[in-house]
Amino acid sequence: MNAGQENRWWRRRIPGKPLLFTAVFLVAATYWWIYWGDSTSALAWDVMHGRTATFRGQSLKVPWLWKKEPWTNYNEFRLTRYGSGPLSPSVTLEFGRFDPSVMHDRLKQMRARPSLANWTSEDYEGDDFTLTHYRCVRNGFCHSGLAIVDCFSLDGRWAVHLIGQADTYPDYNQILRGVAAMGDPSH
Repeated sequence: MNAGQENRWWRRRIPGKPLLFTAVFLVAATYWWIYWGDSTSALAWDVMHGRTATFRGQSLKVPWLWKKEPWTNYNEFRLTRYGSGPLSPSVTLEFGRFDPSVMHDRLKQMRARPSLANWTSEDYEGDDFTLTHYRCVRNGFCHSGLAIVDCFSLDGRWAVHLIGQADTYPDYNQILRGVAAMGDPSH
C-alpha cells in the first residue's frame, strides 16, 4: 500500500448524524407540504394581501383562509377556501348590469331544474342582511353536505355563486356583506 492511500475521499468515514438529520428534515418537510401546504399557502396569501381581494379598483375583505384566484374573465373573479379534497369551497363573483326581470327568470329556472333523485331546490335565506340585499336559491342533494347557492343583488350589480359545504355559510354571508359594500367597478 502506498503512503497516504488511507486519506483518500473514498476511504473516509461517512458522517451518519448529519445525513440522518438531513433525511429526517426532508421527510418532515415533504409531509408538512403534502398535508398543510394548501392551508399554509392560503394563510400566506391572507397575510400578504391583508385578507383583501381587489377587483377592478374595488376591495373586498375575505374571511381567513380564503384567497383570490387569478382572473378568468374581465367581469368576474373567484375566491377559494382551503379545504380537503377536490370539493374545496369556492365563490365566483360576477359583475354586470342584471335586469330585475332577467334575475327573476334565472332564479325561476334554478328552482325548476330537472328533478333528480334526492335533488332539492329552495330559497337560501342566509342572515337578515342577505334577505334584504339579495335573492338566493340553494340547490343540492338531500343527504349531501354539498350546496350550490346562487345569489343576485337587488341593485342588479352582482351575481354571487357558492359551491361548498353548509359549514361555509357564515363565510359566504360575510362575503355577501362585503360585495354589497363594494363600489361600482365599471367606473
